[in-house]
Amino acid sequence: KGTSSQTSESDLGINTKSNDADFATAVDIANEKLIMEGIAAQFPTHQVIGEEAVGTGSIPPLTSEPTWICDPIDGTTNFTHGI
Repeated sequence: KGTSSQTSESDLGINTKSNDADFATAVDIANEKLIMEGIAAQFPTHQVIGEEAVGTGSIPPLTSEPTWICDPIDGTTNFTHGI
């Protein structure tokens, strides 16, 4: 499922984070990278916190700087099932 180019679960490159219900696909990671690079190019002084980049680690401290929170695919479970 996922996109039309992914025909099986293994094509999605699923990686679990804290447990089996908390996971990221290769598409999540690629989308987050694309979004974060685009924000950094247009707004170099802004901070970006990515769901996949942070993973299960600690969240960077919020400052007075403009900060973007990036969730590359809201609904990864639905995405992996082709919904």
